[in-house]
Amino acid sequence: MSEPGRAVASLSLAGFTCFLLLYAPQPILPQLTQDFGVSPATASLAVAAGTASMSLLLIPVSLVADRHGRERVMRFGLAGAGIFAVATALAPD
Repeated sequence: MSEPGRAVASLSLAGFTCFLLLYAPQPILPQLTQDFGVSPATASLAVAAGTASMSLLLIPVSLVADRHGRERVMRFGLAGAGIFAVATALAPD
């Protein structure tokens, strides 16, 4: 695969991974409503909080990426997302 083709494939996979992590809680929203005794609107904050965070941090992180390199920032961000995903799965409550 050529260098531009690898870059496009990597960016596509990174974008897919970000949105996969962002919307992963959506299928379990009814269970969150039952288990925690909250309203559906409150349970939906599990997805809305991630979306809001992404929208608030998009510009600042893009400025950091311009300064320190996009690849470096993307690697750091995806590693952080993976760590938080594993920590969330291992959380006792």
